[in-house]
Amino acid sequence: MAGLGIAMVTGWGITVAGTPYSANALLLERFTGYSARVAAYRWNLSYSFLFLVLSSCLSATVVLVSS
Repeated sequence: MAGLGIAMVTGWGITVAGTPYSANALLLERFTGYSARVAAYRWNLSYSFLFLVLSSCLSATVVLVSS
Protein backbone atom coordinates (compact mmCIF):
# COMPACT_ATOMS: atom_id res chain seq x y z
CA MET A 1 0.00 0.00 0.00
CA ALA A 2 2.92 2.36 0.68
CA GLY A 3 4.23 1.84 -2.86
CA LEU A 4 0.90 2.95 -4.30
CA GLY A 5 0.89 6.03 -2.08
CA ILE A 6 4.41 6.97 -3.13
CA ALA A 7 3.51 6.46 -6.79
CA MET A 8 0.42 8.64 -6.52
CA VAL A 9 2.13 11.51 -4.70
CA THR A 10 5.22 11.56 -6.90
CA GLY A 11 3.08 11.26 -10.03
CA TRP A 12 1.08 14.28 -8.93
CA GLY A 13 4.26 16.24 -8.24
CA ILE A 14 5.78 15.38 -11.61
CA THR A 15 2.55 16.37 -13.35
CA VAL A 16 2.48 19.72 -11.59
CA ALA A 17 6.08 20.42 -12.62
CA GLY A 18 5.50 19.40 -16.24
CA THR A 19 2.33 21.24 -17.17
CA PRO A 20 2.26 24.82 -18.43
CA TYR A 21 -1.04 25.44 -16.63
CA SER A 22 0.24 24.83 -13.10
CA ALA A 23 0.52 27.68 -10.64
CA ASN A 24 4.32 27.37 -10.63
CA ALA A 25 4.61 27.82 -14.39
CA LEU A 26 2.08 30.65 -14.50
CA LEU A 27 3.79 32.53 -11.68
CA LEU A 28 7.16 32.03 -13.35
CA GLU A 29 5.69 33.43 -16.56
CA ARG A 30 4.32 36.46 -14.76
CA PHE A 31 7.47 37.31 -12.79
CA THR A 32 10.16 36.53 -15.40
CA GLY A 33 8.41 37.15 -18.70
CA TYR A 34 9.31 33.71 -20.06
CA SER A 35 6.49 31.72 -21.61
CA ALA A 36 4.87 29.08 -19.37
CA ARG A 37 5.28 26.56 -22.18
CA VAL A 38 9.02 27.23 -22.31
CA ALA A 39 9.29 26.80 -18.56
CA ALA A 40 7.26 23.61 -18.48
CA TYR A 41 8.41 21.85 -21.61
CA ARG A 42 11.97 23.04 -22.19
CA TRP A 43 13.20 23.52 -18.62
CA ASN A 44 11.23 20.89 -16.74
CA LEU A 45 10.93 18.12 -19.33
CA SER A 46 14.23 16.41 -18.49
CA TYR A 47 13.54 16.93 -14.79
CA SER A 48 10.13 15.28 -15.17
CA PHE A 49 11.50 12.29 -17.08
CA LEU A 50 14.34 11.79 -14.60
CA PHE A 51 12.06 11.83 -11.59
CA LEU A 52 9.49 9.67 -13.34
CA VAL A 53 12.12 6.96 -13.66
CA LEU A 54 13.42 7.46 -10.12
CA SER A 55 9.98 7.45 -8.52
CA SER A 56 8.97 4.37 -10.50
CA CYS A 57 12.03 2.54 -9.22
CA LEU A 58 11.36 3.69 -5.67
CA SER A 59 7.71 2.61 -5.81
CA ALA A 60 8.61 -0.78 -7.28
CA THR A 61 11.27 -1.32 -4.62
CA VAL A 62 8.86 -0.47 -1.82
CA VAL A 63 6.27 -2.87 -3.24
CA LEU A 64 8.81 -5.69 -3.60
CA VAL A 65 10.30 -5.20 -0.14
CA SER A 66 6.96 -4.93 1.64
CA SER A 67 5.42 -8.02 0.04
